[in-house]
Amino acid sequence: MTMEMNFLDLQEECIATVISFTIPHNACRISPVSKLLRSAADSNAVWERFLPSDPRLVNDHSLYRVSNKQLFLRLCESPLFIDDGRTSFWMEKRSRKKCRMLSSRKLEIVWVDSPEYWSWISIPDSRFEEVAALLMVCCFEIRGNIST
Repeated sequence: MTMEMNFLDLQEECIATVISFTIPHNACRISPVSKLLRSAADSNAVWERFLPSDPRLVNDHSLYRVSNKQLFLRLCESPLFIDDGRTSFWMEKRSRKKCRMLSSRKLEIVWVDSPEYWSWISIPDSRFEEVAALLMVCCFEIRGNIST
């Protein structure tokens, strides 16, 4: 005798585990199907898997007592500044990719301290307080490192 089983016959924790192996976009898309799927898809366990494992990126937000889903969405909507404000971190909502932007101060720029070649300026729409502006090119070499 064979017995058929429906996906919705599984326990909520099992469904949440399956959803956690997908991407945030899928977790959001499955929510309206049923109350059970919504509850599983909105669980902290699912959204914890979507968050970065680096404690620098999530610990500050835990003070706000928000759910993991809300924390994920915050990291997608507004960048978090780390490394003394020299690195901007955010998450790509659909794929959960981790994105980083390095400030000019975080980079190794050849001749950056030579005022005839570079100047430090402030741009109102810039993510960082100041940016390096190239005035004249003699040698153009920039290096940056990101710890992963």
